[in-house]
Amino acid sequence: IKKHLQNLDNKTNEITKETTKEITKEITNEIKKEITKKIWPNQFKLIEEGNKTYDIRLADFNCNPGDTLVLKEWNPETLEYTGKEIRKLITNINKTKNLPFWNEEDINKHGLQIISFK
Repeated sequence: IKKHLQNLDNKTNEITKETTKEITKEITNEIKKEITKKIWPNQFKLIEEGNKTYDIRLADFNCNPGDTLVLKEWNPETLEYTGKEIRKLITNINKTKNLPFWNEEDINKHGLQIISFK
């Protein structure tokens, strides 16, 4: 960030649009977060075995590449966590409103996001 700030236009003392974009990208890359979500046992197992490298979620939360997705196994029969969790690095996010997995009202409100991880 310092190198970009040093590139101020000496004549106008303003930051160029390109420099602003670069600074914003660097700051975004520096701010990583963990997002914790429940996941049912059958989906947890697929991810744990390496057979699934994405997750489809209601887009009612923000996440970015570089963030960590913490998936906690949830037993829908007992309504309790099993104690197992997987941590995955988010590598890509695609948002859409064209997949019918959740009710129409929530999809219309938030859309969906497909989260890739490794």
